[in-house]
Amino acid sequence: MAALVEKIAKQALQTFDFASPHWEGSLKDNFGKLASLMNQLTYRDVNIQPRTEEPPLRRSPRGRPASYDDPAPVTYMPICNHQFFTMGIFLLKGGERIPLHDHPEMHGICRVLYGTVAIRSYNRLDPSTTVQPPLPEFDAPLPPWQRNSLLPCTANGEVQLNENSEACVLEPLVGNLHEIVAVDGPAAFLDVLAPPYDHDGSTDRDCHYYRPLTPQNPAQTDVHWLMRISQPRDFWCDAEPYPGPAVSV
Repeated sequence: MAALVEKIAKQALQTFDFASPHWEGSLKDNFGKLASLMNQLTYRDVNIQPRTEEPPLRRSPRGRPASYDDPAPVTYMPICNHQFFTMGIFLLKGGERIPLHDHPEMHGICRVLYGTVAIRSYNRLDPSTTVQPPLPEFDAPLPPWQRNSLLPCTANGEVQLNENSEACVLEPLVGNLHEIVAVDGPAAFLDVLAPPYDHDGSTDRDCHYYRPLTPQNPAQTDVHWLMRISQPRDFWCDAEPYPGPAVSV
């Protein structure tokens, strides 16, 4: 019998088979099946153990590790890298975060395996139905190159998830930008993203980081403004081998 994690991978392939002319029509049903499988997953199914609290990371004044031999605040275990989707596990040390970032034109679903994470997210405005809102004035004037890097969006709220919570879903517009923080100790979650990030630059489907800006009159509109920034210096990620059942799709 196939392991649960392999069933998830096979369902992810069926859900995100972008080569099929019918994938969009069957997306809702297939995504529901994928979410149902994800909701059954525990850390035992991927052969990991909840990690205990560790001493705070030593960082330089600029936020980078005091020594590059120091452990990273976030570790990634790749499980499956397919042309249509990726699947892997993120492990966060207590109090650490994956900074506010985006998933351009991507679907995603994540399941907390242990610990608690807080997810604060934003929705992209639909370019097909939404007129670009006018730029507000900010407390600190922005040079033209920064004004051109602003992204308008709406708030999607904040949730806290643990191993008893249902899987969290993001869509190309809904919840597409988010920050993930480990609350009250280490945490881990399994993540499925489709299509994968394109880090080669042939499309704009790369990971971008943001920080919120506060307009002078924020109460005048429900639009939030995020400014694209470089990867924060206090965030870096290392990798570990995935120790769970083999996955073949």
